[in-house]
Amino acid sequence: MCLYVFNRYRLLLLGIAALTVTAMLGSPAVRAQGGDREVAFADAEVPFQLSDDAASVPDSLGYHILPANTEAGKNAPLNGPVGQVKTQAGASVKPGAGLAQPGFFPADLSYFGGLWVKSGSSANIYYNCADQSCWGNPEGFLTDLAASKFIHVVDQYIGSKANNRYPLSLASTVHLSGGSSSLTSTDIESMVHQAVVQVGAGHIFHLFLPQGVDVCVGTDICYSPDNPSTFVFCAYHAAVTFQDLGGALVAYTVEPYQDETGCVLAPNAKGYPNGALADSTNSALSHELFETITDPFPLSGWVAVNSLPEQGNEIGDVCHGPGNDSRQVIAPSYVLARGHTYQTQLEYSNARHACVVAP
Repeated sequence: MCLYVFNRYRLLLLGIAALTVTAMLGSPAVRAQGGDREVAFADAEVPFQLSDDAASVPDSLGYHILPANTEAGKNAPLNGPVGQVKTQAGASVKPGAGLAQPGFFPADLSYFGGLWVKSGSSANIYYNCADQSCWGNPEGFLTDLAASKFIHVVDQYIGSKANNRYPLSLASTVHLSGGSSSLTSTDIESMVHQAVVQVGAGHIFHLFLPQGVDVCVGTDICYSPDNPSTFVFCAYHAAVTFQDLGGALVAYTVEPYQDETGCVLAPNAKGYPNGALADSTNSALSHELFETITDPFPLSGWVAVNSLPEQGNEIGDVCHGPGNDSRQVIAPSYVLARGHTYQTQLEYSNARHACVVAP
């Protein structure tokens, strides 16, 4: 199950101490990634497009949190506003056109009439690190994912089969620096705001936090390996509206350091294809990207509500691996594209009524 925390957006004018932003300009066709490997990037960005107009955006925007394999994560309460939103959403379920339902499948997602992301380039934000190396190789992973069959699992939910709808925009990589090792959701939104000022709102932003940086979206709802009592989540996705930037609506994910007990993946029988850090980062990143595409404003798009164990889960939650005794999340390995193997979780398909790696 996942935990949702809702708040009404407040205009962000607060900065982070000593915050600096630089954007990498230009868009080279090829950039070296991961030793002797090269990855080709798209020359043109794909526009960020939602499925409907802004009038469908909920008044209260929410966070959708990927729980950690910790006691705090397992026991996080799913009540209060979460229950209210589920009750309200349950009355507005709309049928998913073209999705066969020959029987009762409790994990199937239901559509609540909200928006989804038709297309959009990913833009990475790196906090207190010179490049992506602090998290493995997320650039190579996002590039492969955009060209894979795996990303087409979302086709059934958004009504498109076009290729390369969600590429990485190398030209929109942003670097942020600051002195804080304990961030709040307001700090996070301020950093996203700074990135939007630099490269524009038309992206799906991924904010990567290095080892040693905690983040909380509530008093006791945190990524905090140094404080087990509040260590609830490993990553989350959210959306925000920046009124001072013309009402720009921005979808983003927050990607803390994953090679920590409670978030790290357990190796498969052959070991990690790319190392514990890289594969754990990529798994959390794909989880949040798939959920951002299908439910950018949590509990208003595609959500599972057909049974109590799955209620409130999004496309990635249904397939999120269980943990083992060593507090590692269990996930298998799959080849996504171009012969590159990644260990990452599966995503749920209504069409197959199962967790899959391809449509």
